[in-house]
Amino acid sequence: MKNCRLLCVSVGLCFFFLCSLSLSFAAPLDQFKGEKGTVKISGGTAHIPVMKESARMIMTANPDIQITIAGGGSGVGIKQVGEGLVDIGNTGRKPTDEEIKRHNLKLFLWAIDGVALIVNPKNKVRSLTKAQVGDIFSGKIDNWKLLGGDDRKINVYTRDEASGTREVFWEKALGKGNIVKSANVVVSNGAMKSAVSQDPYAIGYVSVGHIDKTVEPVVFD
Repeated sequence: MKNCRLLCVSVGLCFFFLCSLSLSFAAPLDQFKGEKGTVKISGGTAHIPVMKESARMIMTANPDIQITIAGGGSGVGIKQVGEGLVDIGNTGRKPTDEEIKRHNLKLFLWAIDGVALIVNPKNKVRSLTKAQVGDIFSGKIDNWKLLGGDDRKINVYTRDEASGTREVFWEKALGKGNIVKSANVVVSNGAMKSAVSQDPYAIGYVSVGHIDKTVEPVVFD
C-alpha cells in the first residue's frame, strides 16, 4: 500500500461528521483486493474499538494487508504521525494550526465521538446537572451524600491534558472550568473504565464506545 501520513480526527459530542478513509464500514472490502503492505496507526484510545474491528475486517478480506493499532492518546497520535513513526494518527480533538503546519498534516474528519460520565455500578447516583458536575470536578462538591448518595468522599478521575476525550469533556461538560488538583489522572479510556469499575466512589468519563456492564453511565442535563 502507498505510504501516507494522515491524521484522523474524531470530534466529540455536537461537532460535525464527515466520513472518509477507506476504513469506513460502508465502503466495500473489494477495494482492498490486490493491495499489500503494513499500516501503522496510533493515538486516541476512544477510537481503538472501531479501528480494531475495521482492521479485522480488512485483514480478513485481504491477508496481505497488516494493520497495527496502538493507543497513547490524541497527543501521541498527532506527534507520531507528524514524526513519520506511524501512517495514521487518531485524535479526538482538532489539532492546532501550529501542529498542522509543523507536521504538514492532512486531516480527515471521520466520526462523531460521544463522551459520557460514568460511575461505579454500586453508586446510587445516576443523574447529575451540569452545575453539579462542574462543582464535583472543581472540588466544590466532594461528598456523594450531597448528591443523594452514600456519605463518602467523591474520588474524581480525569485524563491527561493531551487527551482528546478530556478536551471534549472539559469544554462541553465543564465549560472550560477548573479540575481539582487532587483528581486521579489516568492515561486512556480503558484505564479510566478500569479505575471507575474498581472504585465504588469514583466518577470519571469515557468515550461511549468503552461503556460496558462494569461501569454505569450517568444522565447529564
